[in-house]
Amino acid sequence: MSTPVLDAVELMKENGFDQLPVITAKGILRGIVTLGNVLSLVTTGRVTSDAKVSDVMFRFQTGSSKKFREITPETPLAELEHFFENNIAGIVTERLSIDEDRVAFLPVHVVTAVDLLTYLISKKN
Repeated sequence: MSTPVLDAVELMKENGFDQLPVITAKGILRGIVTLGNVLSLVTTGRVTSDAKVSDVMFRFQTGSSKKFREITPETPLAELEHFFENNIAGIVTERLSIDEDRVAFLPVHVVTAVDLLTYLISKKN
């Protein structure tokens, strides 16, 4: 999360991504950084070129107004379709038990509405 925003933007540019999951050193999902949010914050002067990813990311945390919606490899397609009515990307995760009361999410894949559409079209052919 201490990664410079410029590094995250470069990674998005090199790979054609619009968003990246933000993880801890142990691989635990903490949030997402999006190209649109970075662009908005930079163009309005709310962050500078020396900003860190933690300054621009959407955080996934309990009690947050932007709650993390769990998507797993077993999530039904109909649920994904509904999810993408209000979201541009989702992070497919696996659960990791921390203790009896807490779980962490490990990111497996970023999925977009385009991914879902591509899959649905290929299944019809």
